[in-house]
Amino acid sequence: MSKRRAHRSKQLVLTTAAGACMLLLLASVTGCSTASEEGSRSDREQIEVIGDAAEDTKQDEPVTSDVTQETSPAGSESSPISSALEAEPERNFDDVYLYNPVVPGTSGELMVDPQTLVYAVNGDTESKLYRYDLVSRASELVGSFPSSSITIGLSRVQKDTVDITYWSEEYATEHYAAWSAATGKLEQQRVIGRNEQWTLYYGNVAPGIWAAPVNGADDKGVRLTSYDIDNSPLWIPGTNRFVYIRHTGNTIADGSGYEFVLAMYDLDVPMNQELPLGMGPWMMRGWLEPGKTLLVDHAFNEGESVDYTVPYIVDLSTMKEKPLLPEGTGAHDISFGPLDAGFVLVVKDDLQFYDSNAKLTAKVPLLSDSGERLRQRFTYSPDGKKGFYTMETADNTASDGTVERIVVANADGSHAARLNEKAVNIGGVQWLPDGETLFVLAEKDGQLYAATKRVK
Repeated sequence: MSKRRAHRSKQLVLTTAAGACMLLLLASVTGCSTASEEGSRSDREQIEVIGDAAEDTKQDEPVTSDVTQETSPAGSESSPISSALEAEPERNFDDVYLYNPVVPGTSGELMVDPQTLVYAVNGDTESKLYRYDLVSRASELVGSFPSSSITIGLSRVQKDTVDITYWSEEYATEHYAAWSAATGKLEQQRVIGRNEQWTLYYGNVAPGIWAAPVNGADDKGVRLTSYDIDNSPLWIPGTNRFVYIRHTGNTIADGSGYEFVLAMYDLDVPMNQELPLGMGPWMMRGWLEPGKTLLVDHAFNEGESVDYTVPYIVDLSTMKEKPLLPEGTGAHDISFGPLDAGFVLVVKDDLQFYDSNAKLTAKVPLLSDSGERLRQRFTYSPDGKKGFYTMETADNTASDGTVERIVVANADGSHAARLNEKAVNIGGVQWLPDGETLFVLAEKDGQLYAATKRVK
Protein backbone atom coordinates (compact mmCIF):
# COMPACT_ATOMS: atom_id res chain seq x y z
CA MET A 1 0.00 0.00 0.00
CA SER A 2 1.31 3.41 -0.89
CA LYS A 3 1.56 6.22 1.61
CA ARG A 4 -1.17 7.96 -0.35
CA ARG A 5 -3.59 5.18 0.37
CA ALA A 6 -2.36 4.48 3.87
CA HIS A 7 -3.66 7.81 5.09
CA ARG A 8 -7.16 7.48 3.68
CA SER A 9 -9.63 7.23 6.58
CA LYS A 10 -10.56 3.61 7.11
CA GLN A 11 -13.79 1.93 6.13
CA LEU A 12 -15.26 -1.27 7.26
CA VAL A 13 -13.95 -3.58 4.48
CA LEU A 14 -13.96 -7.37 4.58
CA THR A 15 -11.47 -9.09 2.29
CA THR A 16 -10.73 -12.61 1.16
CA ALA A 17 -7.49 -13.92 -0.31
CA ALA A 18 -7.49 -13.13 -4.02
CA GLY A 19 -7.51 -16.06 -6.36
CA ALA A 20 -8.02 -18.66 -3.67
CA CYS A 21 -10.58 -20.09 -1.26
CA MET A 22 -10.70 -20.10 2.50
CA LEU A 23 -10.90 -23.40 4.33
CA LEU A 24 -13.73 -23.30 6.87
CA LEU A 25 -14.24 -26.33 9.07
CA LEU A 26 -17.91 -25.61 9.67
CA ALA A 27 -18.77 -29.22 10.24
CA SER A 28 -16.59 -29.36 13.35
CA VAL A 29 -17.85 -26.16 14.99
CA THR A 30 -19.62 -26.48 18.30
CA GLY A 31 -22.53 -24.17 19.03
CA CYS A 32 -22.13 -21.27 21.44
CA SER A 33 -24.52 -18.35 21.33
CA THR A 34 -25.09 -17.69 25.03
CA ALA A 35 -22.81 -18.25 27.98
CA SER A 36 -23.82 -20.41 30.91
CA GLU A 37 -24.63 -18.71 34.18
CA GLU A 38 -21.29 -19.79 35.58
CA GLY A 39 -19.46 -18.62 32.45
CA SER A 40 -21.20 -15.26 32.53
CA ARG A 41 -20.26 -14.79 36.17
CA SER A 42 -16.65 -15.65 35.36
CA ASP A 43 -16.64 -13.12 32.51
CA ARG A 44 -18.03 -10.43 34.79
CA GLU A 45 -15.35 -11.10 37.37
CA GLN A 46 -12.63 -10.42 34.79
CA ILE A 47 -13.88 -6.89 34.16
CA GLU A 48 -12.14 -4.12 36.04
CA VAL A 49 -14.64 -1.28 36.34
CA ILE A 50 -13.11 2.12 36.83
CA GLY A 51 -14.29 5.44 38.22
CA ASP A 52 -17.88 6.61 38.02
CA ALA A 53 -18.84 3.75 35.72
CA ALA A 54 -18.69 1.44 38.71
CA GLU A 55 -21.40 3.55 39.48
CA ASP A 56 -9.59 20.08 -12.60
CA THR A 57 -8.67 16.99 -14.82
CA LYS A 58 -10.64 14.89 -17.29
CA GLN A 59 -13.33 12.79 -15.74
CA ASP A 60 -12.49 9.10 -15.71
CA GLU A 61 -15.88 7.43 -15.46
CA PRO A 62 -16.55 3.83 -14.51
CA VAL A 63 -18.08 1.91 -17.38
CA THR A 64 -21.42 0.42 -16.41
CA SER A 65 -22.05 -2.74 -18.38
CA ASP A 66 -25.39 -4.25 -19.28
CA VAL A 67 -26.60 -6.35 -16.38
CA THR A 68 -25.55 -9.95 -16.76
CA GLN A 69 -26.69 -12.83 -14.65
CA GLU A 70 -25.01 -16.11 -13.91
CA THR A 71 -26.14 -18.90 -11.62
CA SER A 72 -24.17 -21.47 -9.67
CA PRO A 73 -23.82 -25.01 -11.02
CA ALA A 74 -26.52 -26.12 -8.60
CA GLY A 75 -28.83 -23.97 -10.68
CA SER A 76 -31.91 -23.79 -8.51
CA GLU A 77 -32.88 -21.62 -5.58
CA SER A 78 -31.65 -23.01 -2.29
CA SER A 79 -33.01 -23.02 1.20
CA PRO A 80 -30.70 -21.26 3.68
CA ILE A 81 -29.20 -24.52 4.98
CA SER A 82 -27.56 -26.59 2.27
CA SER A 83 -27.89 -30.37 2.49
CA ALA A 84 -24.10 -30.72 2.67
CA LEU A 85 -24.02 -28.78 5.93
CA GLU A 86 -27.35 -29.64 7.50
CA ALA A 87 -26.01 -31.14 10.72
CA GLU A 88 -23.56 -28.71 12.29
CA PRO A 89 -24.00 -25.11 11.04
CA GLU A 90 -27.63 -25.11 12.13
CA ARG A 91 -26.37 -25.15 15.72
CA ASN A 92 -24.03 -22.21 15.14
CA PHE A 93 -25.67 -19.97 12.56
CA ASP A 94 -29.24 -19.06 11.79
CA ASP A 95 -28.84 -19.26 8.00
CA VAL A 96 -26.06 -20.76 5.88
CA TYR A 97 -26.11 -20.13 2.12
CA LEU A 98 -24.01 -21.50 -0.71
CA TYR A 99 -21.92 -18.71 -2.23
CA ASN A 100 -20.81 -19.22 -5.84
CA PRO A 101 -19.27 -16.08 -7.34
CA VAL A 102 -18.92 -15.78 -11.12
CA VAL A 103 -15.15 -16.23 -11.06
CA PRO A 104 -12.52 -17.02 -8.41
CA GLY A 105 -10.37 -14.26 -7.03
CA THR A 106 -13.15 -12.30 -5.34
CA SER A 107 -12.46 -9.73 -2.65
CA GLY A 108 -14.23 -7.30 -0.37
CA GLU A 109 -17.44 -9.26 0.18
CA LEU A 110 -20.05 -7.09 1.91
CA MET A 111 -23.57 -8.03 2.91
CA VAL A 112 -25.98 -5.15 2.22
CA ASP A 113 -29.18 -6.90 3.36
CA PRO A 114 -30.10 -10.40 4.62
CA GLN A 115 -30.32 -11.74 1.05
CA THR A 116 -27.77 -9.69 -0.90
CA LEU A 117 -24.01 -9.30 -0.88
CA VAL A 118 -21.62 -7.57 -3.25
CA TYR A 119 -18.09 -8.59 -4.22
CA ALA A 120 -15.23 -7.30 -6.34
CA VAL A 121 -13.15 -9.09 -8.97
CA ASN A 122 -9.84 -7.37 -9.68
CA GLY A 123 -8.03 -7.70 -13.01
CA ASP A 124 -4.85 -6.48 -14.68
CA THR A 125 -6.42 -3.36 -16.20
CA GLU A 126 -10.10 -3.62 -15.27
CA SER A 127 -11.97 -4.50 -12.10
CA LYS A 128 -15.63 -5.37 -11.69
CA LEU A 129 -18.25 -5.13 -8.97
CA TYR A 130 -20.98 -7.78 -8.72
CA ARG A 131 -24.22 -8.12 -6.80
CA TYR A 132 -25.01 -11.65 -5.54
CA ASP A 133 -28.42 -13.01 -4.49
CA LEU A 134 -27.92 -15.64 -1.79
CA VAL A 135 -31.23 -17.40 -2.48
CA SER A 136 -31.06 -17.70 -6.28
CA ARG A 137 -27.23 -17.85 -6.30
CA ALA A 138 -27.21 -15.40 -9.21
CA SER A 139 -24.56 -12.74 -9.84
CA GLU A 140 -25.28 -9.46 -11.59
CA LEU A 141 -22.60 -7.12 -12.90
CA VAL A 142 -22.94 -3.71 -11.23
CA GLY A 143 -20.12 -1.95 -13.06
CA SER A 144 -16.59 -2.07 -14.48
CA PHE A 145 -13.75 0.25 -13.48
CA PRO A 146 -10.51 1.08 -15.35
CA SER A 147 -8.22 -0.03 -12.53
CA SER A 148 -6.31 -3.12 -11.43
CA SER A 149 -8.11 -3.07 -8.07
CA ILE A 150 -11.09 -1.55 -6.31
CA THR A 151 -11.85 -1.22 -2.62
CA ILE A 152 -15.43 -1.35 -1.36
CA GLY A 153 -17.04 -0.50 1.97
CA LEU A 154 -20.45 0.28 3.41
CA SER A 155 -21.21 3.99 3.44
CA ARG A 156 -21.39 5.71 6.81
CA VAL A 157 -23.55 8.47 5.36
CA GLN A 158 -25.95 6.86 2.90
CA LYS A 159 -28.12 3.91 3.87
CA ASP A 160 -27.79 0.66 1.88
CA THR A 161 -24.96 2.15 -0.18
CA VAL A 162 -21.59 0.67 -1.13
CA ASP A 163 -18.69 3.11 -1.47
CA ILE A 164 -16.17 2.29 -4.21
CA THR A 165 -12.59 3.58 -4.42
CA TYR A 166 -10.18 2.81 -7.27
CA TRP A 167 -6.78 4.07 -8.33
CA SER A 168 -6.53 5.76 -11.72
CA GLU A 169 -3.10 5.12 -13.22
CA GLU A 170 -3.86 7.59 -16.02
CA TYR A 171 -4.44 10.50 -13.65
CA ALA A 172 -2.39 9.21 -10.68
CA THR A 173 -5.20 9.86 -8.25
CA GLU A 174 -7.97 8.00 -6.48
CA HIS A 175 -11.39 7.97 -8.11
CA TYR A 176 -14.75 7.24 -6.54
CA ALA A 177 -18.18 5.77 -7.11
CA ALA A 178 -21.13 4.61 -5.02
CA TRP A 179 -23.77 1.96 -5.64
CA SER A 180 -27.23 1.99 -4.03
CA ALA A 181 -28.57 -1.45 -3.18
CA ALA A 182 -32.06 0.06 -2.89
CA THR A 183 -32.19 1.65 -6.36
CA GLY A 184 -29.44 -0.24 -8.20
CA LYS A 185 -28.00 3.11 -9.35
CA LEU A 186 -24.25 3.62 -9.75
CA GLU A 187 -23.13 7.17 -8.96
CA GLN A 188 -19.75 8.56 -10.01
CA GLN A 189 -19.01 10.21 -6.69
CA ARG A 190 -18.88 9.24 -3.03
CA VAL A 191 -20.80 11.12 -0.34
CA ILE A 192 -18.68 11.67 2.79
CA GLY A 193 -20.80 14.10 4.81
CA ARG A 194 -24.17 15.82 4.90
CA ASN A 195 -26.02 18.37 6.99
CA GLU A 196 -29.37 20.10 6.38
CA GLN A 197 -28.00 22.36 3.63
CA TRP A 198 -24.90 20.76 2.11
CA THR A 199 -23.63 17.43 0.85
CA LEU A 200 -19.88 16.81 0.94
CA TYR A 201 -18.43 14.33 -1.53
CA TYR A 202 -15.40 13.07 -3.42
CA GLY A 203 -15.80 13.54 -7.15
CA ASN A 204 -13.80 12.56 -10.22
CA VAL A 205 -13.54 15.93 -11.99
CA ALA A 206 -10.67 17.01 -9.73
CA PRO A 207 -9.17 15.84 -6.41
CA GLY A 208 -10.34 17.13 -3.05
CA ILE A 209 -13.53 17.54 -1.05
CA TRP A 210 -16.48 18.95 -2.97
CA ALA A 211 -19.80 20.41 -1.79
CA ALA A 212 -23.24 20.71 -3.36
CA PRO A 213 -26.49 22.16 -1.94
CA VAL A 214 -28.88 19.50 -0.68
CA ASN A 215 -31.68 21.14 -2.66
CA GLY A 216 -29.76 20.52 -5.90
CA ALA A 217 -29.58 24.21 -6.88
CA ASP A 218 -26.01 23.76 -8.14
CA ASP A 219 -25.62 20.40 -9.81
CA LYS A 220 -21.97 21.05 -10.64
CA GLY A 221 -20.85 21.39 -7.04
CA VAL A 222 -18.04 23.48 -5.60
CA ARG A 223 -14.50 22.30 -5.05
CA LEU A 224 -13.42 23.10 -1.48
CA THR A 225 -9.97 21.50 -1.08
CA SER A 226 -7.07 20.56 -3.32
CA TYR A 227 -5.91 17.01 -2.53
CA ASP A 228 -7.43 13.56 -2.89
CA ILE A 229 -6.10 12.70 0.58
CA ASP A 230 -7.97 15.51 2.34
CA ASN A 231 -10.37 13.47 4.45
CA SER A 232 -12.75 12.83 7.35
CA PRO A 233 -15.01 15.91 7.46
CA LEU A 234 -17.09 16.26 10.63
CA TRP A 235 -19.86 18.87 10.79
CA ILE A 236 -20.00 21.27 13.72
CA PRO A 237 -23.65 20.89 14.81
CA GLY A 238 -26.00 23.73 13.87
CA THR A 239 -23.52 25.37 11.48
CA ASN A 240 -22.21 25.11 7.94
CA ARG A 241 -18.67 24.61 9.26
CA PHE A 242 -16.80 21.33 9.38
CA VAL A 243 -13.40 20.19 10.61
CA TYR A 244 -11.33 17.80 8.53
CA ILE A 245 -7.84 16.39 8.02
CA ARG A 246 -6.01 18.49 5.40
CA HIS A 247 -2.89 17.59 3.46
CA THR A 248 -0.39 20.47 3.57
CA GLY A 249 1.16 19.53 0.23
CA ASN A 250 4.39 18.55 1.99
CA THR A 251 5.97 15.41 3.36
CA ILE A 252 7.06 14.90 6.96
CA ALA A 253 10.58 16.22 7.55
CA ASP A 254 12.15 12.77 7.79
CA GLY A 255 10.45 11.70 4.56
CA SER A 256 8.36 9.03 6.29
CA GLY A 257 4.99 10.11 4.92
CA TYR A 258 2.60 12.89 4.00
CA GLU A 259 2.14 15.87 6.29
CA PHE A 260 -1.35 16.69 7.56
CA VAL A 261 -2.99 19.31 9.74
CA LEU A 262 -6.40 19.74 11.34
CA ALA A 263 -8.40 22.35 9.42
CA MET A 264 -11.81 23.99 9.43
CA TYR A 265 -13.96 25.03 6.46
CA ASP A 266 -16.78 27.58 6.76
CA LEU A 267 -19.18 27.34 3.81
CA ASP A 268 -21.01 30.54 4.79
CA VAL A 269 -17.97 32.79 4.32
CA PRO A 270 -16.45 30.74 2.59
CA MET A 271 -13.12 30.24 4.35
CA ASN A 272 -10.60 27.43 4.71
CA GLN A 273 -8.46 27.69 7.84
CA GLU A 274 -5.65 25.53 9.20
CA LEU A 275 -5.97 25.22 12.97
CA PRO A 276 -2.87 26.03 15.09
CA LEU A 277 -2.28 22.50 16.37
CA GLY A 278 0.87 21.37 14.63
CA MET A 279 1.59 19.28 11.56
CA GLY A 280 2.46 15.65 11.01
CA PRO A 281 0.52 12.39 10.83
CA TRP A 282 -3.17 13.00 11.63
CA MET A 283 -6.21 10.76 11.57
CA MET A 284 -9.73 11.71 12.60
CA ARG A 285 -11.42 9.34 15.06
CA GLY A 286 -14.60 11.25 15.88
CA TRP A 287 -16.42 13.69 18.11
CA LEU A 288 -16.24 13.25 21.86
CA GLU A 289 -18.47 16.23 22.56
CA PRO A 290 -19.89 17.30 19.16
CA GLY A 291 -18.68 20.74 18.16
CA LYS A 292 -16.28 21.03 21.11
CA THR A 293 -13.86 18.13 21.57
CA LEU A 294 -12.40 15.64 19.09
CA LEU A 295 -10.48 12.41 19.33
CA VAL A 296 -7.65 12.33 16.78
CA ASP A 297 -4.70 10.03 16.18
CA HIS A 298 -1.04 10.87 15.53
CA ALA A 299 0.17 7.31 14.86
CA PHE A 300 2.20 6.61 11.75
CA ASN A 301 1.92 2.94 10.82
CA GLU A 302 3.53 2.72 7.40
CA GLY A 303 5.35 -0.62 7.29
CA GLU A 304 4.04 -1.74 10.69
CA SER A 305 2.33 -5.11 11.15
CA VAL A 306 0.32 -3.73 14.09
CA ASP A 307 -2.18 -0.88 13.79
CA TYR A 308 -0.80 1.29 16.60
CA THR A 309 -2.71 4.27 17.91
CA VAL A 310 -1.50 7.50 19.52
CA PRO A 311 -4.79 9.18 20.48
CA TYR A 312 -5.04 12.87 21.38
CA ILE A 313 -7.98 14.94 22.64
CA VAL A 314 -8.46 18.24 20.80
CA ASP A 315 -10.35 21.09 22.50
CA LEU A 316 -11.63 23.44 19.80
CA SER A 317 -12.52 26.16 22.31
CA THR A 318 -8.91 26.52 23.46
CA MET A 319 -7.24 25.15 20.30
CA LYS A 320 -5.13 22.83 22.42
CA GLU A 321 -4.58 19.10 22.39
CA LYS A 322 -3.41 16.60 25.00
CA PRO A 323 -2.45 12.92 24.81
CA LEU A 324 -4.92 10.34 26.07
CA LEU A 325 -2.19 7.87 27.09
CA PRO A 326 1.38 8.10 28.41
CA GLU A 327 4.09 8.03 25.75
CA GLY A 328 5.19 4.54 24.79
CA THR A 329 2.00 2.80 25.91
CA GLY A 330 1.93 0.72 22.73
CA ALA A 331 -1.84 0.89 22.33
CA HIS A 332 -3.28 -0.50 19.12
CA ASP A 333 -6.47 -1.37 17.23
CA ILE A 334 -8.60 1.56 18.32
CA SER A 335 -12.28 1.48 17.38
CA PHE A 336 -14.67 4.42 17.65
CA GLY A 337 -18.30 3.64 18.39
CA PRO A 338 -21.47 5.18 16.95
CA LEU A 339 -23.74 7.59 18.81
CA ASP A 340 -22.53 7.94 22.42
CA ALA A 341 -20.87 4.52 22.61
CA GLY A 342 -17.38 5.94 23.23
CA PHE A 343 -14.36 4.02 21.97
CA VAL A 344 -12.10 1.10 22.75
CA LEU A 345 -8.43 0.26 22.21
CA VAL A 346 -6.08 -2.56 23.13
CA VAL A 347 -3.18 -2.31 25.58
CA LYS A 348 -1.23 -5.54 25.98
CA ASP A 349 -3.97 -8.18 26.33
CA ASP A 350 -6.71 -5.89 27.60
CA LEU A 351 -9.53 -4.09 25.89
CA GLN A 352 -9.74 -0.61 27.43
CA PHE A 353 -13.14 1.05 27.12
CA TYR A 354 -13.67 4.83 27.26
CA ASP A 355 -16.87 6.84 27.40
CA SER A 356 -17.70 9.86 25.24
CA ASN A 357 -15.79 12.07 27.70
CA ALA A 358 -12.61 10.03 27.07
CA LYS A 359 -12.83 8.64 30.60
CA LEU A 360 -11.58 5.09 31.13
CA THR A 361 -14.54 3.01 32.30
CA ALA A 362 -13.41 -0.62 32.12
CA LYS A 363 -10.55 -2.97 31.35
CA VAL A 364 -11.54 -6.35 29.95
CA PRO A 365 -9.05 -9.13 29.12
CA LEU A 366 -9.31 -10.45 25.58
CA LEU A 367 -11.15 -13.77 25.62
CA SER A 368 -8.37 -15.97 24.31
CA ASP A 369 -6.36 -19.12 24.85
CA SER A 370 -2.59 -19.26 25.08
CA GLY A 371 -0.93 -18.18 21.85
CA GLU A 372 -3.99 -16.61 20.28
CA ARG A 373 -3.76 -13.08 18.94
CA LEU A 374 -6.25 -10.43 17.97
CA ARG A 375 -7.17 -10.63 14.30
CA GLN A 376 -10.17 -8.35 13.73
CA ARG A 377 -10.51 -5.45 16.15
CA PHE A 378 -13.50 -4.83 18.39
CA THR A 379 -16.22 -3.63 16.03
CA TYR A 380 -19.30 -1.91 17.43
CA SER A 381 -22.77 -2.79 16.17
CA PRO A 382 -24.52 0.05 14.28
CA ASP A 383 -26.69 0.82 17.33
CA GLY A 384 -23.64 0.91 19.62
CA LYS A 385 -25.02 -1.73 22.01
CA LYS A 386 -22.74 -4.67 21.20
CA GLY A 387 -19.46 -5.53 19.54
CA PHE A 388 -17.42 -8.42 18.23
CA TYR A 389 -13.77 -9.24 17.65
CA THR A 390 -11.93 -12.31 16.39
CA MET A 391 -8.96 -14.19 17.80
CA GLU A 392 -6.54 -15.98 15.48
CA THR A 393 -5.10 -19.25 16.74
CA ALA A 394 -1.36 -19.74 17.13
CA ASP A 395 -1.56 -22.92 15.05
CA ASN A 396 -2.94 -21.34 11.89
CA THR A 397 -2.40 -24.13 9.37
CA ALA A 398 -4.82 -22.89 6.72
CA SER A 399 -3.39 -22.13 3.30
CA ASP A 400 -5.85 -19.25 2.86
CA GLY A 401 -7.99 -17.23 5.23
CA THR A 402 -7.36 -17.37 8.97
CA VAL A 403 -8.33 -19.84 11.68
CA GLU A 404 -10.29 -17.77 14.15
CA ARG A 405 -12.88 -17.67 16.89
CA ILE A 406 -15.52 -14.95 16.96
CA VAL A 407 -16.15 -13.26 20.30
CA VAL A 408 -19.35 -11.28 20.90
CA ALA A 409 -19.78 -8.92 23.86
CA ASN A 410 -21.74 -5.94 25.13
CA ALA A 411 -20.46 -2.51 24.10
CA ASP A 412 -18.59 -2.22 27.41
CA GLY A 413 -16.92 -5.62 26.93
CA SER A 414 -19.09 -7.42 29.47
CA HIS A 415 -20.63 -10.88 28.96
CA ALA A 416 -18.11 -11.89 26.30
CA ALA A 417 -18.85 -15.27 24.70
CA ARG A 418 -17.42 -17.21 21.79
CA LEU A 419 -19.70 -17.70 18.83
CA ASN A 420 -17.65 -20.76 17.85
CA GLU A 421 -15.77 -22.61 20.59
CA LYS A 422 -13.54 -24.45 18.11
CA ALA A 423 -11.47 -22.21 15.82
CA VAL A 424 -12.55 -22.21 12.18
CA ASN A 425 -11.34 -20.53 9.02
CA ILE A 426 -13.05 -17.18 8.51
CA GLY A 427 -12.81 -14.80 5.57
CA GLY A 428 -14.56 -11.89 7.24
CA VAL A 429 -17.17 -10.85 9.78
CA GLN A 430 -19.52 -7.87 9.50
CA TRP A 431 -22.52 -6.39 11.30
CA LEU A 432 -25.70 -6.05 9.27
CA PRO A 433 -27.45 -2.65 9.53
CA ASP A 434 -30.04 -4.05 11.98
CA GLY A 435 -27.31 -4.10 14.65
CA GLU A 436 -28.31 -7.59 15.76
CA THR A 437 -27.06 -9.87 12.99
CA LEU A 438 -23.52 -10.92 12.09
CA PHE A 439 -22.49 -11.92 8.58
CA VAL A 440 -19.68 -14.49 8.34
CA LEU A 441 -17.94 -15.46 5.08
CA ALA A 442 -16.50 -18.96 5.14
CA GLU A 443 -15.76 -22.18 3.24
CA LYS A 444 -15.82 -25.96 3.59
CA ASP A 445 -14.24 -28.47 1.19
CA GLY A 446 -13.75 -25.95 -1.59
CA GLN A 447 -17.25 -24.48 -1.29
CA LEU A 448 -17.79 -20.90 -0.12
CA TYR A 449 -20.59 -20.15 2.33
CA ALA A 450 -22.25 -17.00 3.62
CA ALA A 451 -23.70 -17.40 7.10
CA THR A 452 -25.68 -15.17 9.43
CA LYS A 453 -26.11 -15.25 13.18
CA ARG A 454 -28.54 -13.16 15.20
CA VAL A 455 -26.90 -11.91 18.39
CA LYS A 456 -29.25 -11.07 21.25
